[in-house]
Amino acid sequence: MQLGLTVYFVGDMTTPIIGKNDLTILVSNTGRTVSVVQTAEIARRIGSHVVSLTSSASSKLAQASDTAIVLNIEKNKTDSELAPLGTIFEDSVLFFFDCLVPHLMKKLNVSEEDMRKRHAIWV
Repeated sequence: MQLGLTVYFVGDMTTPIIGKNDLTILVSNTGRTVSVVQTAEIARRIGSHVVSLTSSASSKLAQASDTAIVLNIEKNKTDSELAPLGTIFEDSVLFFFDCLVPHLMKKLNVSEEDMRKRHAIWV
């Protein structure tokens, strides 16, 4: 949103229906979350371009997406002890999106000052 893009969250009561010119981004570690897979299938049927982030290239979500970005996160015993329930995947997704921001800023010709003006609390 701070980049000047129109952003909605599926499921929010103010979100309009997904359209054929929309980009739908979905995230699921396993790629098996039923509601996420169903959203991908519906969005593609409508004509939206579906991009998914998952840790499984062979998952239902990856198969239901136009573009699947697979975060190949090797799991080990320590992950479960120090970062349970997919925390490493979630942190990796956050880092992935944060790394996209400077590239989008350049592509959209948006400065940090432009983004600051769109920030919810005007920092």
